Amino acid sequence: MAGGRPTKYNDAIVEKAQEYLDGDWRFNEYVEDVPFPTEVGLARYLGLARSTVALWAQKHAEFSDILEKILTIQQEILEAGGVMGKFNPTITRLILSRHGVIERRELEVTEKKAVEELSDDELARIASRD
Repeated sequence: MAGGRPTKYNDAIVEKAQEYLDGDWRFNEYVEDVPFPTEVGLARYLGLARSTVALWAQKHAEFSDILEKILTIQQEILEAGGVMGKFNPTITRLILSRHGVIERRELEVTEKKAVEELSDDELARIASRD
């Protein structure tokens, strides 16, 4: 027998989550001009803990689909807004890293030898470049 309280998950919760996805994420009594939907925003909108939202996303395919669409919209807006300079670059990178987007920097490593280790031919080749 499973312990704990009965779940609050029901069709009304799914409908309300869909309303958030469909645009209610734009309206927040704490932040004017919310730039994109979030998992935290969904939890607040539904009156739930983030952990409950995450748990329901694991257990219920329909709820998981809604959350995935929210995260997809978030990533799209962050990428476009970041490219256009509408968002702080540091915060944009931080949030996009949660989506698996990573900043990649390539370093070019060249072999360096001490002048004493160079042969006469190598020294002549280097001198002829100038």
